[in-house]
Amino acid sequence: MAWLRVGDNINTHPLMSRLVEACDYDHALKNEALGLFIALATSSAAHLTDYVVEPGLVGVLAPGREKKLMDVLRAATLVENYKDEVEDRWLYRLKNDIEFVHMRSKAEVEIDRDRTRDRRNPELTIPVRVRDGDQCRWCGRTVNFADHKSNRGGTIDSLNSHQESTIETLVVACRGCNSERKAGKDGFELRQPPMFPHYETSTINFINTHKWSVANGIHIEKTQSELELEPAAARVDGAPA
Repeated sequence: MAWLRVGDNINTHPLMSRLVEACDYDHALKNEALGLFIALATSSAAHLTDYVVEPGLVGVLAPGREKKLMDVLRAATLVENYKDEVEDRWLYRLKNDIEFVHMRSKAEVEIDRDRTRDRRNPELTIPVRVRDGDQCRWCGRTVNFADHKSNRGGTIDSLNSHQESTIETLVVACRGCNSERKAGKDGFELRQPPMFPHYETSTINFINTHKWSVANGIHIEKTQSELELEPAAARVDGAPA
């Protein structure tokens, strides 16, 4: 998983303009400073240091050019001095901008790791899907776990950011609600589990054939049979529709 992203429009981003100005329009210097910044950001993302890097790393990546390049990056507001109060020493903190150069935080990465772990754990996901069926516990819309792109795709959402997950802390959700909650949107109210869960055929087949379900005696069926409606032309005149 990539934990650093360089924006598609980095060359026209306002921070790039600041960098050019800080270099007094010396584009060779601008490219050198930008290269150092991206290398520092890559290291921070790889080691999950939350945008903070050691001065020694600058020496490793830009030997003999440390002061000049860091002066430029500070002037462009891409780097600031950062005091580590615990160790009582000065470090550097990098600018983190989702449209320029974006480093994922340690907390974000750990949540995604926990989410992946939960999603791959049938002891959690299968009981949750059996309880909730193919219906979002937030908006009530039906979902499809075979849909991996649209907002109606089925997902497993967490009520506590996937911390020490249990069946009670996980719910079925549509991708739309899950994404909006992850982005911090408010106003979501959790619905009660459905009394008669709706299951798509793909969910029934997945759960009933999964080795964990077989080993634990888990078996589900459609909660409501499909009704064969009488064609309109075959109704007797005056009969209720």
